[in-house]
Amino acid sequence: DELANIKKEFKIEIAFILFFVNILVLLGTLFFTQKLISGLHVLSSAANKISNNDYSTRVEFSSNDELEHLGKTFNKMVETISSNEAHLQQIVKEKTLELEQSNKELKQLASVDSLTQILNRRSFFEYAEKLLLISKRQKQSFTIVMCDLDHFKTINDTWGHAVGDEVLKK
Repeated sequence: DELANIKKEFKIEIAFILFFVNILVLLGTLFFTQKLISGLHVLSSAANKISNNDYSTRVEFSSNDELEHLGKTFNKMVETISSNEAHLQQIVKEKTLELEQSNKELKQLASVDSLTQILNRRSFFEYAEKLLLISKRQKQSFTIVMCDLDHFKTINDTWGHAVGDEVLKK
């Protein structure tokens, strides 16, 4: 009977020990889960700011564990994204300036005769239309002077196109 009582007390003690161990494991799990969820919330909030182009966002963990390592990696990633975006913006700015310059050159080539530097037919008519509208609006007249080189073909045929080009330039 005494042996049965000892066994019974031993079982009760084991049950209490297991109960307290389970409580400790449960509390540890809750603490770890809370810490993990809190860290994930910080990362999620920072990621949301970054998705809205706020690259000044950084995360800080002072836990000296996986979360701190993840935070450092996250911050490094944000710095890389920010640096790459700044670099890309600079490239876009440079390419835009190049494109604007090319467009100016194309407009010049499309509007002006390269030999005489005089407006071509299409550009002349566009310019004349603008002048006509201005003169109507201001109730003023304007004059257009045109000249024609008679027998220009003879100059080209006699002395060549290079001389004909020089005549047109002058």
